[in-house]
Amino acid sequence: MVEFAVELDGVSKKYGNFEAVSNIKISIRRGEFFSILGPSGSGKTTILRLIAGLIFPDSGLIKIMGQNCTFIPPYKRNIGMVFQDLALFPHLNVFENVAYGLRIRKLPEIEIKRKVCEWLEIVNLDPKIFSRRKINQLSGGQQQRVAIARALAIEPSVLLLDEPLGSLDLKLRQHMMSELKKIQRTVKTTFVYVTHDQSEALVMSDRLAVMNQGKVEQVGSPIEVYEKPQTRFVAEFIGEMNFIPAEVCEDHLLSELGKIKVSKINGAKKVVLGVRPEKIKVGNKAENVFRGKIEEVTYLGGFLKIKVNVNGVKIKCITSSNGLREEDEIEIGWNSEEAIVFEA
Repeated sequence: MVEFAVELDGVSKKYGNFEAVSNIKISIRRGEFFSILGPSGSGKTTILRLIAGLIFPDSGLIKIMGQNCTFIPPYKRNIGMVFQDLALFPHLNVFENVAYGLRIRKLPEIEIKRKVCEWLEIVNLDPKIFSRRKINQLSGGQQQRVAIARALAIEPSVLLLDEPLGSLDLKLRQHMMSELKKIQRTVKTTFVYVTHDQSEALVMSDRLAVMNQGKVEQVGSPIEVYEKPQTRFVAEFIGEMNFIPAEVCEDHLLSELGKIKVSKINGAKKVVLGVRPEKIKVGNKAENVFRGKIEEVTYLGGFLKIKVNVNGVKIKCITSSNGLREEDEIEIGWNSEEAIVFEA
């Protein structure tokens, strides 16, 4: 059995003098929910279009289910696609939208009916209720489900999703994130999901690739990428991070905060220390403790987000401590293993 559903090996693509993606090396496992995450212009949609065969690379190799598909047209790749605008046919009802790809493949009518009903049930749309509805009679979330059912009905080896939740409001987007993951686990199809939204990637992905300026910064599980970012860009792009400039001095760092104990120091003389706000403790129960004044307090339901000025350095903290006010002087700190050292 082929281990990887999609393999990109040294793939590059230029538009004139602009290099959209450069030397991309990604292997996506069968049955995996894999996200490609990055800001606008980072090359993530270009990668999706290359996998789909909508564009061809200037160099490198693309394999789908072990087959070299580098220059094979889209209709021979056995892939499905869901776009941000969904591209549903407004003149067709729900049944005919889902049946569209099956009719092109000339399946018998009885088989088409069976498959359409089966896929509508999988995406949690009752065929008896929704089959004859027009697309404009559906909510945004229901239209998303129809688009997914249509793409999956042809039983693709890989489903490509290009920011499909981008047009939904926050509550519906959060609900659809959960639903998409459930659908993927049910059908066990390889999902390749493009997004600029870190919460989508962290919630749904088995693994993800973080893109920046046409290159892959890091590939790993959500926990690996969040807890152990390999570059400052990844640390800054995913979640929040306090960055503290420092210099290496024997077994510790010297910064404007003072002396900082760390668990690991690389070879650089000038470094930047990264600490997540939720890792910082209020009080003196940590290895590194500093005193500062609260400049800002934001109430976020079950916890507070505070900004503390320590010797001119602004440190963001997230805490469940109650009763904190602006202008209060407090002690904050973190343990050495909870911080990451980056080269300056």
